[in-house]
Parts: sequence; C-alpha cells; structure tokens
Amino acid sequence: MTGRALARLAFGSLAALALGACSSDPSAPPASATATATAIASPSPTEQTTASRTPATATATPQAGGPRAGVWLIAVANAAVHRLHEGEDAAFAAFGPGGDAVWLAMPGAGAGAAQSLRFSLDGVEQERVPGFHLGPPQPQRCLAVSDSPPAAEIDGTRYAVACGLFSPDGTKLLYSEGPQTSAPGATYAAFVLDLASGKSTLVNDDLRHCGGCDGRAGPAWSPTSRYVLVPELAQPDRVFLHDTATGETRVAAQGAPTGGFLVTQTGTAPGWSPVDDALVLPAPNGDVVIDRLPAGTRTVLPDAAWPARFTADARHVYSPSLASDGDTTTLLHDARTGELLARVPGIVSRNPFIEQLRVVGTADGPAALLERAPGCEGDSVHHPALPGGERCLDGFGAVFAPDGSRVAYARPASGEWSVVALDVATGIEQTLASGIPVDAAPGGSARPLVSWNDAGTHLLVEWPGYRGL
Repeated sequence: MTGRALARLAFGSLAALALGACSSDPSAPPASATATATAIASPSPTEQTTASRTPATATATPQAGGPRAGVWLIAVANAAVHRLHEGEDAAFAAFGPGGDAVWLAMPGAGAGAAQSLRFSLDGVEQERVPGFHLGPPQPQRCLAVSDSPPAAEIDGTRYAVACGLFSPDGTKLLYSEGPQTSAPGATYAAFVLDLASGKSTLVNDDLRHCGGCDGRAGPAWSPTSRYVLVPELAQPDRVFLHDTATGETRVAAQGAPTGGFLVTQTGTAPGWSPVDDALVLPAPNGDVVIDRLPAGTRTVLPDAAWPARFTADARHVYSPSLASDGDTTTLLHDARTGELLARVPGIVSRNPFIEQLRVVGTADGPAALLERAPGCEGDSVHHPALPGGERCLDGFGAVFAPDGSRVAYARPASGEWSVVALDVATGIEQTLASGIPVDAAPGGSARPLVSWNDAGTHLLVEWPGYRGL
C-alpha cells in the first residue's frame, strides 16, 4: 500500500479513536460511538532534453464536466487505462500490500451500505466484500463490550479498557478514560495497556480536549513500539512523549514554535523516523532537532524551520525556510549529521496524502517535488539525475515513483486533466492518460490524486482529489 493510502487510513482510524483528533475525511469509514473497528486499523513521448524554469503554460482553469468521481488504473509500460469507477458517487482506492492489486471502497448511503472491491492490475474485479476497506479486510482485534464502565474484548480476552490504538508490534494498546469535551476544567486520562500482563500504565491524567476540532494530530507510536506521542488538543497545546519501558512521560513539544503552526496540528506535530526511535521536533529555544531515543543524543539542524519531516528512507530531513522577502525555500539536511545539504526553491505540498512522497533519498543525494518555486506555476522537480538538476512542470500533485527514477503528475488543459510521467534521467515526458474531468462539485477545482504501486509499474488516479481532515 502506498504511503498516501497509509496516511489516509491512519487519519481515518484516528478520527474514531478517543485520543485522536476529530476528522471529516470522507475516505474514512464511519466512526462508531464506541470507536471499535476503525480505531484499530493500524502513449506518445514528447522529448525535452533541457531543464526548464518557464512557468506552466496551462494556466486557464479547466471547466467542470464529466463524472463527478472516478478511479482509473494505468499500466505505465503501455499506457493502458482501466476505468475502475466513474459516476456521481464517491469512491476511494489504494494499492494493496505489495502493490499487486487495487482495493476500491465506496461508502454508500446509510449504515451498512459501504462495499469494497478488489481488482487485479489488469483491471479485472476479483472480489467484493461488505464494508469500507482499502486493503484486505483484517480481523477486528478489539470489540467494545461496555461503555460504562469501559470494557473491551481483545483477541478473545476481556479487559476493563476502551478500544484505542495498538502499537506497531501489536503488544500494547493506547486508550483513554474520561470525558473529552471543551468544558471548563474538563480533563481526561490516557493509559497504555500491556496485553501480555494486563497491566495499565498511566500516561497522563490531565489532558485537555478541544471538544470538536479539525486538522489536529492523533497519537503516534514509534517504530519499535517503545514510545508513543500523545497530543493534547487544547491549550496549552502540548505533545507528551511516553516511554513504555520506564513508564515516564514528559512534554516533547508545546505551542506554536515557529510559523504559527501548532505542534498538535496534522502535519506539524513532532514526527518519528520511519525506521527507528528518532524524533524530529521543535526545541523550546526555536531550534529544530532530532532526538535519538533511548540514547538521549540530540542533533541540531542548522537554519531549519518548523515543521520538519524525515524522508521515507530516514536518511534526510526536510523543512521550510521563509526569507525576509517572503520567498520560501526547502532545506534538506543529513539526518545523521545534521549537515545542511541544499536549499531548494519552493515548498513541500501541505497535502498530507502526498507529503510522504515529495522528498526522497537517491544514491546521488536527496530529490524533491515542490510547489510555489519562483517562476514556476506548476510543481517543480529537483533531482541530481535530471538534466540541469531541476524542471518546472506544467502540472500539479507530482509524486515520485518508489525508486525515485520517475515522476507522475496531473496536467490541466482544455477543460480536463491528463496524467504525465517524467523520466528524470532523460527528461522525457510521456502522456499516459487524458480526458479526466475536473471536479464538478459546486465551486470545486480539486486536482486528481496520482499514486504509484510499490513496483512502479502502475498508477492510480482518483478524482476529485481533495480529502478533508
């Protein structure tokens, strides 16, 4: 499954988790009052041989028309297009584990109306199951038995807890107790349950909630399952770090360190390395740092601004930098040494569903896909292998193939969108599909979302491409 799909699943599941932020993501299955099931899911190449910084030529806004929603599957090798869904009803799709199948979920109208379909990479429907699934249906580990007092059955064993968020290794459960409202003085508590011993450990019993807020971050386990971040969703907007080995809890970050971004917001909260217990976060003095746990070492990232994020291979960290004249650049740092490697014009997309694929590590250094680069109205590509090192695209929503060798993006022209792939080594572009209508919703102008499978052989295209948080 792609990083974007995983991110979407994570946001959807955390919407139902009592500890997580409120969410309006329509791609998420409906959240139940007891936060049970959803809370636990963890054709003719055009050659361009020189780099270009010219502005995008397709500046006119396409006119709405055609089906309001659709999902296409594209085979990159021969540009074969399989239309998995087109119509008025929304549908959401993702490549399954390993990228050898596509799961398409349709929420439907009313309780129990959701259904999900599995397609082969040649566009043939292979399976249809009830419910909302962007991957093979998984057994429900946690079943709520009672709300008051809270009780849940986990893997056949009953515990006096509410359902919550399992650790990556599946041995622990983060859950909450108490009312989560914005009433004056109202607080709630968070605990970690060790499933082997049945023992619960207090994380914090003085947490405040916003009572109904969009765009806030949910809790996040570290890759090893030893640590967990628990955001507080109301002032003073703290993010707590809990060590399950020692039982200790401390404030990891607080408030709005720089740029006005709260550390409890989606996309601006402290972030884990994808491979180990390293955390990138804003320090109280304004520095952006990497804390490596449990060694206790800290690496300062020179000139970095918040928010900052690890690349998927954990070798680099990227962050914005706002100049006094308003120009924004993206800073790329070596995650091991903290060395500043490059300043690249433009910023990383704020769309969390593609953010994870916007900066990648390559054998020759980091590569980036950025927005709002000076003189470029579309996305810009910065890649060591690209002729000239950079390229202005006449389109948007660009994403790297898993190996970083190609870029796919959506190009607007004449009232429709096309899907284009760029070979970064040659600079050659290929239009893979065209005729995708723009968002036909009133006032809509959302671009399609494009994503790669793990092997880099196929693309998924979904429209409309917006997702609420």
